[in-house]
Amino acid sequence: ELSGGQAEYYQAMLSACQTKNDFDCLRTLWQELWQQSPENLDYPVKIDESFASQQQWAQAITHYETLLQEHPNNQTKLYQRLAELYRQQGREKDALQLYTRLLEQFPTDVSLYHEIAGIYRQQENWQAAIGIYTRAMASGLTQPELSSQLGDLYLKNGNPRQALEAYEQAIQSGETRFAIYQTVEQLYQAQNNTVALDFLWENYLLTNRQNPAAIFQLVQHYAALGEWL
Repeated sequence: ELSGGQAEYYQAMLSACQTKNDFDCLRTLWQELWQQSPENLDYPVKIDESFASQQQWAQAITHYETLLQEHPNNQTKLYQRLAELYRQQGREKDALQLYTRLLEQFPTDVSLYHEIAGIYRQQENWQAAIGIYTRAMASGLTQPELSSQLGDLYLKNGNPRQALEAYEQAIQSGETRFAIYQTVEQLYQAQNNTVALDFLWENYLLTNRQNPAAIFQLVQHYAALGEWL
């Protein structure tokens, strides 16, 4: 009452409440600050996250849902965080609806494709996961991890030919991960394609020419095969 609502008061009190891990105190202060600046949604988000940090998942979800009902436009982070909480609580259908809604607004956000595909993977719905990555690439996205993930899914779905095509596209797009090249090596070996194998590791060296640790992985790989020369 004596502070007159000055910012220094709230900073001192928030610090004291945090020291004591007094979440009720923190939420009260954030609520007051939000009432003073209703356009600043950082405060209600802090309230939401305080519920999550206490593992009060139902309260956190309810608070996010209410906040989004009151502020439905352009609150991407709120939708993403609520979707994460839905997944955490086993509400994949609700999470999928939110991610799909976000994807309609932001079709070039690579993380959304990964989130949606992750839900389908969890459900072992390989075809749906393949479809979402195919959609990502059809929209013009060329990130190598998209093609690599597509290759993984084709393998799980028992289609090595399409898997190899996807991996090759990933490598052409700049894929640097050693594990992906190893998988491609195995696919080439299954085809007895020794020419492609030689070009594969040459491409790996070129792609990782500024990464000594990555090149050493290839050295270890050759050593394990007894190819010392």
